[in-house]
Amino acid sequence: MSEPVKTQALVLRTIPYSDTSKIATLLTPDHGKVSVIAKGARSRSSKYGNLLQPLAELEVILHFKPGRDLQNLSQASLSGHRRLLLTDYDRMMAGFRILDWLLKIQIPHPDAGAYFSLAVRVLSVLGSAETLHPALFAKFYLRLSQLNGTEPNTFECGSCSKPFGQFDPQQPVGFSTATGQIYCEDCRRNMKTDAAVETPVIELIGHWLYPGQISPPASEPDRLQYESLEHLMEKHLRYHLDL
Repeated sequence: MSEPVKTQALVLRTIPYSDTSKIATLLTPDHGKVSVIAKGARSRSSKYGNLLQPLAELEVILHFKPGRDLQNLSQASLSGHRRLLLTDYDRMMAGFRILDWLLKIQIPHPDAGAYFSLAVRVLSVLGSAETLHPALFAKFYLRLSQLNGTEPNTFECGSCSKPFGQFDPQQPVGFSTATGQIYCEDCRRNMKTDAAVETPVIELIGHWLYPGQISPPASEPDRLQYESLEHLMEKHLRYHLDL
C-alpha cells in the first residue's frame, strides 16, 4: 500500500506518456533517483505540468510504495527559482551537463542527500552568479569523485611515498587517472601517467578536498590550468565510474 511522502526534488528528465501524462526522473534527498508518473501533467488544466521540466527544483508529494518502479506524483510546487539558468543558453547547457551526470551515475539511497545538495549548490551558482568561475566543473567532478570514494590522493607520491610538500615545485607532477595517484618528478618517468600537472593545480585539488587541512595555492591557477584540471577530473571520474 502506498503512502503520501513529501520531499524536495530536482527534475532530471521528463518524457511524454500518453496524450496527457508525463514520466519524470527526480533526484530526491530522501529516496535517491525516483521515476514518477504525473497523470494529466500535459493537459492545459494541470496545476503543475508546466513546472515539471528538467532543472526545476520542486517540493513534491508522491504516493510512494517501496519497491515499485514507477511512483505516482500527486502534487508539485516550485521551491527554487533560477531565472538565468532558464534564460541564458550557455548556463542552461551547463545545467544539462550536470543533469546528464546525475542520470548516468549510481546514487545510493544513504548518500542521496549529499548528491542532491551538491547538485542544488552548483545549479544555484549557474543560475545566480554574475560570472561563472572557470573552476566550476572541475570542482563538481572532484566532489562527485569524493562522494563515490574515488577522490585523488594529493598527499604523497603513489610510488615512493615522498610527501607532496617535498616535491620540486618547478617540476610537473605526474597524475594517473587509473590509480588516482600523483607521482614525483623522479617516479613519474617510470610510471604510466595521463598528464603532467603543475604544482598549483595539485595544491588546489588538495585544498578543495580538505580545506581545513591544506591551504590554497599561493598563486591562483590561470584559465588554461583550470581547463586542464576540468579535463583531468572528468577523465578520472569517467574511468572510475566506467563511463
